[in-house]
Amino acid sequence: GYHRLFSHASFNTFRPVRWLIALMGVLAGQGPVIQWVAVHRKHHAMSDREGDPHSPRHGFWWSHIQWFLPRLSRDTVQSLHKRYAPDLLRDPVLRFFEKTFLLWHWALGFGLFAVGYFCWDVRTAWSLVVYGIFVRLVMGLHSTWFVNSATHVWGYRNYETHDDSRNLWWVAL
Repeated sequence: GYHRLFSHASFNTFRPVRWLIALMGVLAGQGPVIQWVAVHRKHHAMSDREGDPHSPRHGFWWSHIQWFLPRLSRDTVQSLHKRYAPDLLRDPVLRFFEKTFLLWHWALGFGLFAVGYFCWDVRTAWSLVVYGIFVRLVMGLHSTWFVNSATHVWGYRNYETHDDSRNLWWVAL
């Protein structure tokens, strides 16, 4: 959804479905939809050149995870959003998800704990939180970050392009 629907508009759907897809992306830990789309569109505009937010030309670990860690100023983020995702800024629900991104994870964690506690016991409650939040996010995030890192370093190319993108079977899985 973040990629095909929001970044590239390769399909369209009803507003409630768009919002559900955005919420699922939020809960997948991909970041707020407007931020994700702005960074992705900037990446496409500057793919593997100066200004690319996660180019492997700055190092494998930069493209895998370190690009995600620097804290950007509010003005920088707003400027990025206005330039690369002005269409999404017009949607009040997407702006709401942008502001409440972490709250959804807390709510899911408390919800998982409550289900485990009231349906089974406290050990099951903590197990649901650990696997339902932490293990899931670590696995999911690293899987998607490999698209930024591994598929720009290893793999094969069907044709020559001006960036370093490649096809890599194990990331595709």
